[in-house]
Amino acid sequence: VMPTNAAEDFYELALKSFQQKDISTAEIHLKNALKDNPKNLPAKLLLAEVFIEKKSPHLAEQELNDALSKGADFNLVVEVLARSLLVQGKYDEVILLDDGKNLHQRSKINFELVKAKAFLANDESDKAEAIYKSTIQLIPTHMKANIGLANMYLDLNLLVKAKNIIDNVEGFVKADNEFLLVKGRWSLMSGNFT
Repeated sequence: VMPTNAAEDFYELALKSFQQKDISTAEIHLKNALKDNPKNLPAKLLLAEVFIEKKSPHLAEQELNDALSKGADFNLVVEVLARSLLVQGKYDEVILLDDGKNLHQRSKINFELVKAKAFLANDESDKAEAIYKSTIQLIPTHMKANIGLANMYLDLNLLVKAKNIIDNVEGFVKADNEFLLVKGRWSLMSGNFT
């Protein structure tokens, strides 16, 4: 058995590989880290992210449920677990995931944004809009909430509302890819290329 710092070394190598989009190498390092220390929560969480990237969200769900069964803090797992369920089309499971759970504010916000996508997939745009708006009210410069709301308005062909969000976001960001995509989408839909 290798010393604990070998598991930490594998995790660091995996994290670097993941950040460089070398998903297969990250997976190998994470499996080595978990072989040495099966309770390594950061490695389990990153492995779940790897599985989502590799289009294997069911494996991410298994990994995260295993982490929870071994005592992982729900706050650390909830957003990634929700995303793995969302990709699998398990929208109702996403929506009910936080039932009876007392989430920390940061975990709650990140989870709620995934939950908004589940509401949209279930054609409940009013509930998604409420989540986006409450997040923006709490943190006006929250990119994912603003982009999510603008995209939702575009999906509903509410171009003026989408433009208001885009104009607001443009006040605090210029070069974010997601922002540029939503702005370009609005320009195409409205015929306004200025």
